[in-house]
Amino acid sequence: MLQTILTVLWWLLIGLSVLSVSLWIYRMITNKEFRDAEFESARKAQRERERKNEVRRNLERKRLDNYYRTRNRRYLYDDDFKG
Repeated sequence: MLQTILTVLWWLLIGLSVLSVSLWIYRMITNKEFRDAEFESARKAQRERERKNEVRRNLERKRLDNYYRTRNRRYLYDDDFKG
């Protein structure tokens, strides 16, 4: 009998903790500041990716320009090659 009561109390405690965590998550998701921070973080990450891609494209363009100018293939794989 005591074991049954403890089991019921245990499951009740687990259910209440799951309910409280789910309500907390729901409040976090529906919070305006939280959403705005997530959107701003995504925009910042996108700008950072675009900046890195632009730097990489500029480096590739520099390599190809040097290669086409001199026909020296070492420009294509060696960033520090001065010719």
